[in-house]
Amino acid sequence: MRVIIIDDQQLMREGLKMILSQDADIDVVGVAGDGEEGFQLVKTLKADVVIMDMKMPGVDGVEGTKRIMEQFPDMKILVLTTFNDVDYIHSSLKHGAKGYLLKDAEPSEIIHSVKRVYEGKSVIHSDVAKTILDEVKRTNVHDPKVDDLTQREIDICKCLAKGLNNKELGNFLHLSEGTIKNYITTILEKLELRDRTQLAIFSVENGMNK
Repeated sequence: MRVIIIDDQQLMREGLKMILSQDADIDVVGVAGDGEEGFQLVKTLKADVVIMDMKMPGVDGVEGTKRIMEQFPDMKILVLTTFNDVDYIHSSLKHGAKGYLLKDAEPSEIIHSVKRVYEGKSVIHSDVAKTILDEVKRTNVHDPKVDDLTQREIDICKCLAKGLNNKELGNFLHLSEGTIKNYITTILEKLELRDRTQLAIFSVENGMNK
């Protein structure tokens, strides 16, 4: 897979490139210092995954993610940042990022997360999930759209909140992968969400990972 790294710190860009280059399946094809420079790289280079920092001078990671996803909706973006911040988490995922990882993650976890995002799976750092849950507890918000879901749909949301993929979901619920995909499509329509990453976050926010 072809990867672009967007981070304002040169040392971080070089370190990430070195880490990812250890895996034969990953080819870092470009690096950029902010969201605008990264957006221009995406326009000129054929890439599969973008690793996006959040807080950068000029165009930050939220705006960079928004610009890329508006023009390249199939791009897979993995946020990699030091900021375990509710606003950053919600904003980046709302604009289409497929995962949110913190920079203290082990190199093996970063590589694994890049591959999961490339495969279309969601990646949420455990500390980030806790931040989301703490915010839910603080605000005590329950989205009323949850009440429109059937028990089977809630069961699927619970599995997604725990990071299960379609095959694992099917095995756990004794359903085919095709049936799981149909359920997820229906759930997304009911909840007015764009993709399974947003659904996983929604499920965590509504306490379905317990």
